[in-house]
Amino acid sequence: LAVNAGSNTVSSFKIGSAPDQLTKVSVEATRGLNPTSITEKEGLVYVLNAGGVGSIVGFNLIGCTCKLIPLEQGPIDLTRPGYNGTAPYLISETPAQIGFT
Repeated sequence: LAVNAGSNTVSSFKIGSAPDQLTKVSVEATRGLNPTSITEKEGLVYVLNAGGVGSIVGFNLIGCTCKLIPLEQGPIDLTRPGYNGTAPYLISETPAQIGFT
């Protein structure tokens, strides 16, 4: 799995029988700006979008094919105090990482 900040997408890959066989399986929109982090646990994938107000969006990862399927629930906004949604955001004020505990 990889976030693609330049295109606001997330990609999934499948590893072949040889270590150098990596095949891109799917590319999905993160429905937010500047995806910066991704986490997966038992087929549930969450992406952190750090741009704009910030958001978290979920996907199901289909194990046998490595295909990403967006969850029906849309992105969860992470409105930051004092952010008006139009001013440029400061990188020091944006969320940086997502993970399962």
